[in-house]
Amino acid sequence: MLWWDRNYFAATLPWLHTLMAGDLLRGVVSLVGVVTVIAGLIDLRAALAPWFSGPAAEAGDDGRS
Repeated sequence: MLWWDRNYFAATLPWLHTLMAGDLLRGVVSLVGVVTVIAGLIDLRAALAPWFSGPAAEAGDDGRS
């Protein structure tokens, strides 16, 4: 049995069960999950970029005297 079919709120509220039974809502929820993962990876890349580029890039040192 799928999670969508065992949801407490869907069992309590019949209109919510009808809404959750549709494939469109399941697709939208999956799409939101994919977008969230992509945004998280972009943020992680931005957060780790200074760590991988080394201390010279953090200090703004361009190598000129």
